[in-house]
Amino acid sequence: MRSILVIFENLRYASYWFIDTLKGAKIKRHTKDISYILENFSSSESVYRRKERLKNMVEHAKATTRFYSKFGAFEDFPVINKNIIRDQISDFESASFKTKKKKEVSTSGSTNMPLKLYQNKNKASRNTADSIYFGRLAG
Repeated sequence: MRSILVIFENLRYASYWFIDTLKGAKIKRHTKDISYILENFSSSESVYRRKERLKNMVEHAKATTRFYSKFGAFEDFPVINKNIIRDQISDFESASFKTKKKKEVSTSGSTNMPLKLYQNKNKASRNTADSIYFGRLAG
């Protein structure tokens, strides 16, 4: 019985990555990127990737959201929490993604109020890759 389960587990694993490959290997690329960045954290390439991503994210937020458009540098961004987002949700929505298909996700409600947010396809793929990478670390 155990060997049958292992066969099905291996088949499921291979099928998952085969389907990801057919879809452009987006999750595999994200998983490799996460792995490289975290396993080579002090390397110049890892530092460069993190700085570039932060710079691009800050520029995007300032250019496409009402909330962040009023701030100058990243250092001027305020610390926010779920209540601030919940009270001003439309101010956090990027103009670049208003008309695009998004995936609804929500927090567990540990603060007594779940928070619904939306992810574009790339963010959803990155989130899946995070789960895969850290799941592997956990065994």
